[in-house]
Amino acid sequence: MAGFADIVRAGVAVADSLTSTLQKEVLHQSFSEATKDGYLKVTWVGGTFRKALIESVNQQARASQGGRDDGTVVYATTKLTLIRPVFVDPRDRFTLPDGRIGLIVSVNGLVDPDTGRLYLVEVFLG
Repeated sequence: MAGFADIVRAGVAVADSLTSTLQKEVLHQSFSEATKDGYLKVTWVGGTFRKALIESVNQQARASQGGRDDGTVVYATTKLTLIRPVFVDPRDRFTLPDGRIGLIVSVNGLVDPDTGRLYLVEVFLG
């Protein structure tokens, strides 16, 4: 009998197939492959092209300075959904199809209990 993990894995595969025409290629550059010079400036190398759903998202955050509440700030960000298990380090970076380079604000996903990897990866870029 299939467990819930198997059902989620199958659902992710179906989602990948159904959204294939909506997915665009993004360049994923891994921080672990980058080099640093004597001034600790990062030089990015190579990278891997990955298919992702690209969404424009408005986020909200509470702004405060010196204990003073400045209210809610709304800012635009980009959300990438990689519909496959891919390791993403928060220090990695992505280049979007239009050439914009995004540094990672957060990485989210549901962990597969059998593999310890994410079923799919949501990456928010700043």
